[in-house]
Amino acid sequence: MRALRQGIALVPGDEVRVDTRPGEGSLTAFLVFGVPMGGFFGGLLAGPALLADRGLPAGDWQGVVGGGIGLGLAALAILICYRGGLFDRWSLKVVEKLAPGTAQPGRAACPTSPPPGAGTEKTA
Repeated sequence: MRALRQGIALVPGDEVRVDTRPGEGSLTAFLVFGVPMGGFFGGLLAGPALLADRGLPAGDWQGVVGGGIGLGLAALAILICYRGGLFDRWSLKVVEKLAPGTAQPGRAACPTSPPPGAGTEKTA
């Protein structure tokens, strides 16, 4: 995962505190799921319509091919924007580096997954 470090020296395995803004999760979900699905359904509808407009026969497989092309174009647009740095302002920002072993997952502002094995204890 890429995060903006703002001059903080980090190595893999360091525990850090990150800053997120409200709504970033929704925006990320839209970019990951909404834009590609919009491209797919746009191509699914536009593929046969473009073929019929040109007088060519349009069937189901042309829609699927158009959907694949639309999905690919949407993914390409996201990749170009990502490589161009357009999404950097929505990246995680490292606020501080924590001392080893001092992270407190229970104080997280968002729900976290339970640790592995939690809830599997047997009771008598």
